[in-house]
Amino acid sequence: MRLAIFDVDGTLISGKSTEKRFIAWLLRRGCIGPRQILSMVWFVARWFPRFGRHVFRKNKAYLDGLNEDVVADEARKFTMALPEADFIQPALAALRRHKQNGDVVVLLSGTLQPIVEALSRRLGADEGVGAEACIVQS
Repeated sequence: MRLAIFDVDGTLISGKSTEKRFIAWLLRRGCIGPRQILSMVWFVARWFPRFGRHVFRKNKAYLDGLNEDVVADEARKFTMALPEADFIQPALAALRRHKQNGDVVVLLSGTLQPIVEALSRRLGADEGVGAEACIVQS
């Protein structure tokens, strides 16, 4: 048995990052409003001097005030709605070959953890490891 690790954006899925697509998904579904938009803008203004253009990859402020269970549920719906055409077929075939050979398959990504977990379930991977957002109980 071997360990096969796959990145998500640019390896398994082509085009825009899954997190950018997820933000658009949340906007269309009314899950994100003015509070989250202002939080995103404030995050960029505060951290741009330190991180430069990389600040956009670190910005999870669009989740401000959202319930953890709602985010996980929306991530599941979002990943199930991703069109098959958006997947990079040779990488998907390699993932499936590893699973058939009994290898442990892990998705590893800088995208949000609930997205990676849901995508792992959709693709039959053994584990999904993504970026964890700080959860504040109010």
